Amino acid sequence: MCNILTKQNYFQYKDLQYIQENGLAMGAPTSTIFSEIYLKYLESTKIFDILLKYHIIGYFRYADDVLIMYKSEVTSIR
Repeated sequence: MCNILTKQNYFQYKDLQYIQENGLAMGAPTSTIFSEIYLKYLESTKIFDILLKYHIIGYFRYADDVLIMYKSEVTSIR
């Protein structure tokens, strides 16, 4: 089902139609759903461990925007 939906990414620019071969099309209804699923997966598998390892004070996400708060005296992310 996911493959079918991602293969139907097409858009129009200056009276020409294009097919997007990689990734998700911006503004497509399915893009928000797939992005949310992937970000939730990352949060539950990878990001939680990173927050603990680097002593992150705050991690806030709204849709696909992320704000991370940390003390530079304690955390050195490089």
